[in-house]
Amino acid sequence: MRIRLAALLLLFAGPAFGQEPARLLGLSTQGGDLRAELADRTVLHGADLAGAVLRFERLELRLDEVRRDESVPGTERGTFADDVWLFRVSSREPGGEWSEFCAADPAGERLAMVLPTEPGAFALTCSAGANGKCIRMGYRPWARLADGRSLFAWHAACVHMLRAAYGGDERGFTRDGTPVDVFDRIGLQSPANLADQAFEAGWAEDGAVCVAHPRIPANGSLSAIARHVPRLIGRTGPAACDENRAGALGALIFSRSRLTHP
Repeated sequence: MRIRLAALLLLFAGPAFGQEPARLLGLSTQGGDLRAELADRTVLHGADLAGAVLRFERLELRLDEVRRDESVPGTERGTFADDVWLFRVSSREPGGEWSEFCAADPAGERLAMVLPTEPGAFALTCSAGANGKCIRMGYRPWARLADGRSLFAWHAACVHMLRAAYGGDERGFTRDGTPVDVFDRIGLQSPANLADQAFEAGWAEDGAVCVAHPRIPANGSLSAIARHVPRLIGRTGPAACDENRAGALGALIFSRSRLTHP
């Protein structure tokens, strides 16, 4: 869901303010956190936002629970990020019934995260989707590596990789629940090197740079993938795509997956 600041009705109700809703001057993001500035110049963020209701023109969002995700890898090897926040959110149309905003993820949790988009806007993305999964893997699009490089491109590459969107578009060639081994050269994810998996593809901000084998052959053969993504012509098959070749072509993230499927 994309939220533009200009679309806010500018009302904020939270447990810290009793029964009277506080007027909201602005709602912005700080890393993976929300920052609410109220009319009395109070600024709330992080766990202070638990219980708040944000009222939009045709939608209300209630932040039922807010907690920091303490398991996200940091950009320095062996460290953990402290700027990813998890929101359990309920939503309703005015006068309607509250319902969960997010679908359940593989762990059974229904969590939303902040995803900054263009200036002045952000999205709430769910832990069940590719954007949320990539944030929790450490590819936080707002963060930077020690050398100053933005992780935005790594996040985009990760999203395409999870969806097996070889062309960097809306068409994915995967199947829900398919295990994938993800790794990179910046220390956020290391290869598991599982015996039943083989090098699959290298991924950049605009999709795959080469493909050694399709993730789900029944969803698209190498020739079908190359027809869909012409830049991959001559870059498919194990002889044309391994980790070194993918890295030379600009891959940021690499994947391994099964060669056969039940």
